[in-house]
Amino acid sequence: MQAGIFRILFVLTIVFQAGAAWPNWLDYREEHAIVPYGEVKGWRVYAIDHSMSGFLGCGAVKAEPAGPLVLENYQDNWQLVVPTGRSDADRYDGALISFDDRDIDSQFGFEGGHAVSHLTRDEIGFLMQAASLTVAINDEKPLRFNLSGSTAAVLKIRECLEGQGKSPSTGAMPAAADDETIYVPSVEACLGGIATETTGATRKIRFAADRSLDFPFELYWIDFDGKRQPYGRLAPGQSIDMETYIGHQWVAELDDDACAYAEITPGLKTVIFKYEDF
Repeated sequence: MQAGIFRILFVLTIVFQAGAAWPNWLDYREEHAIVPYGEVKGWRVYAIDHSMSGFLGCGAVKAEPAGPLVLENYQDNWQLVVPTGRSDADRYDGALISFDDRDIDSQFGFEGGHAVSHLTRDEIGFLMQAASLTVAINDEKPLRFNLSGSTAAVLKIRECLEGQGKSPSTGAMPAAADDETIYVPSVEACLGGIATETTGATRKIRFAADRSLDFPFELYWIDFDGKRQPYGRLAPGQSIDMETYIGHQWVAELDDDACAYAEITPGLKTVIFKYEDF
């Protein structure tokens, strides 16, 4: 089976808090242009630009009692940013980061009152599945963060990266119809920890398998307990018209145990699972 990723085409409504101040980490980057991109489940998503270098990446920030929690994909590298009392002169120090009960040895660098650590693809997957994150930098009090909405934040960052920082409403990203936009799933491996949290108005949706696929996949609704409820199997070129609810979570599970997730949003009409080569 060819290696590949799935694109999900669906409608997004971008809402951003007007007049809200950015956290110090973004103010610290004086040479960068920080452009608001959207907001999702308590995370504010932004694009990072530079007058000389152009588009550099996207990130998301969440306000927490321990301080701002920042997740970025900057120049194709994922990084985690948390507050620190350490001086820039300290340069680097070791740390233990914990995604729920999963402990990982790490190292943070210090910049302007912030601690920055690179994250691997696996660690991004752990972050999406976990309910909480604890960062214990050597000689500092551990910081604990609530990771609610982290899956949606990573998905939104990837969408921002795909569009080079241009929101769907600008028309910069290719669209399947006037109110549809391309969305790139965050991971190739199937994740746990995702569940339907809300039920809104009913919505008529078409799930479709693009003809570029060379294999069928299973389609599931993810219920309120995070359990997958089978709905059907789609082969290349097939589609299913159905009525579901805004806020409900769906997942397409491939035969090679890769998954693509879609949340039903206001205005959504069509979800298309489309193959793309690396």
